[in-house]
Amino acid sequence: MPLDLLSFRPLITKLGQPQPTACTYNMPREPKNSTCHSDRKPYARSYRPSTMRLEQPPSRTPSPINFVSSMRKEYIPASSDSSDSEESPRPSRQPQREPVSVTPERVPGGSTDPPVSAPAALTEPQLKLQAPPDRKFEHFVGKKIKQPKGGIGKPSAGGYSLQAVLETHGWSNDQYEDVLKEVRTLTVLHLDTTKTFHNQDPLAVANFLRAVTTRYPGFEYYEKEWPARDLAYQYLRNRKKDRNVG
Repeated sequence: MPLDLLSFRPLITKLGQPQPTACTYNMPREPKNSTCHSDRKPYARSYRPSTMRLEQPPSRTPSPINFVSSMRKEYIPASSDSSDSEESPRPSRQPQREPVSVTPERVPGGSTDPPVSAPAALTEPQLKLQAPPDRKFEHFVGKKIKQPKGGIGKPSAGGYSLQAVLETHGWSNDQYEDVLKEVRTLTVLHLDTTKTFHNQDPLAVANFLRAVTTRYPGFEYYEKEWPARDLAYQYLRNRKKDRNVG
């Protein structure tokens, strides 16, 4: 009877059962000779994997005719740049509607209201600056009244009537007569009556214009006080004619 080397006790074995034996062996992939005290050889069982596979019928090869026809279809690629789509919008296919004219409703017993129209353009006299001789001059943002084209004289000869032009700027007939008398007095006081206005001393002309604007501040609304120059020019010209006649 075999003995246990550690406890020195006999090993009890059951009848009909093989005695356990110690054996060593490697994996089945690399079989080696196993060292075993028994005559039996070790074996390994293999099981099929439980993975289920779904088999599908083989796909059909695409026909070359269908492939060519699909390539012939028009395809407009999307624009990658957003600015191009914003700058060149696609034209709308909606039909254009004609403008509908709305007529005002007619009230029983009354007439329809006329359409609202733009204000009428201002006429030439309304656009002229009103600057009578007694108006106090104030500095304003704008241009002064310019002298008309031509010279003082008959309109038929290409000139203009000074009194008619000043009436469009707010001068009355009485104001024109009063200014005419006062300018004649200042002309005799500051200018040489034996010379025409264009031959006067510039300093004398400046003193004359200063005296006129002091008496009538409205002359400063006119560029270079041209009404006062015209009145003095007309007065000196008439005096020269009278001397030539006499």
